[in-house]
Order: sequence, then C-alpha cells, then structure tokens
Amino acid sequence: MPIPRIKTTKAIVPSEDNECMALANYLRLKGLRFSHIAQETPAGSYQFGVWKPAYKTLKRNKEMGVNQGVPDYIVMIERKGTEKAGPRNNILLFIEMKRELGGKVSTEQSEWINALNKVFGVVAVVCCGFEEAKNFIDAYVK
Repeated sequence: MPIPRIKTTKAIVPSEDNECMALANYLRLKGLRFSHIAQETPAGSYQFGVWKPAYKTLKRNKEMGVNQGVPDYIVMIERKGTEKAGPRNNILLFIEMKRELGGKVSTEQSEWINALNKVFGVVAVVCCGFEEAKNFIDAYVK
C-alpha cells in the first residue's frame, strides 16, 4: 500500500515575532548593545469575537509621541577610532524586521527608513527574516 502524501500549498514561514526573537538571541550572543523599539502597545482587544479599539490607549500613545513606522530595532556597532574618522566611528543600525515571505513595508516605515539614512553614522534597512538581518549585521561587525 503506497504512503499517502499530504498536499501542502503553503510553506512554513516563521512569524515576524519568531524572527525577532531569533535576532535578539543572536545580538545577545554577539555581545552587541541593542534594543527593540517597542511600539506595539495594545490598541484594542477582541471581546466576544469583536475587535474593540482602546481609544484611551491610542490617545495616550499619540500624546506620548508614539509614531507609526519607526523601525523595530536599534543596534549600536562600536568601532575603534581611525585617523580619518576620529574617535567617533560608531554606527547605529536601525532594522525593520519582516517575515521572510509575505511581510509588507508600510508608507510610514519607508519614510522613516529614508529619513534615518540621511543621518551621518546611521544605516537603516528592512530585513526579511532572521538570516537577512544576521548577514546585514555581520557586514558591519568586524
């Protein structure tokens, strides 16, 4: 009797949260200074199967300066000073994480990435998956 095959139409792709957890573990192992820029304060919840916006939370976030589109991670790459660059040769990396497949970059995220890349010593990118983020960071760590 032949073994039945299971038809799969979707590849198993880690969630953005799983990709972020892998990146955070990698950054810890490398001993780099980093932080996740927490923007995901609850904007509501499901009550009896219906999404109920938390207007007080949304208003408070706006008043505190929480902005849409800010990249997920900030990573500081410390480098030794050089004669050309002087003692301040460090680089700040801003990383917006997306799923390997299916992640979309919003207009606000594109605007932040473009604005950050105009700042001296700052490099901002969108990385699709942990491997891409790891390779990007490794290019700056010597």
